[in-house]
Amino acid sequence: NGDTYTFEANPTDELNRFLIMNVAASVNEKTQDNLNVYSYHNTLYVKVENQNVNSVELYTLEGRKLLENKNLINDISSLSAGVYLVKVSTDKDVLCKKIVIQ
Repeated sequence: NGDTYTFEANPTDELNRFLIMNVAASVNEKTQDNLNVYSYHNTLYVKVENQNVNSVELYTLEGRKLLENKNLINDISSLSAGVYLVKVSTDKDVLCKKIVIQ
């Protein structure tokens, strides 16, 4: 949007204190409905109707990236039960969906 942001850091500042992320504030609901995420035998599968999946990323709700792969996450057995965010990049869109892993 062309806005300029200024950030000033000092040598004594904690390096991991801030995280800057550029993300969409909303996603077209019709496109979002085309995203199907499910798990089976400790593998997380992702399908998007009429689009090729380029990458799949799994995040905590705090924004920490846990896993990344091409079109599925091979092993989710080490994850604790809880709510996670799945970010899916296709040729046309970047989609996010909350999932519950039990």
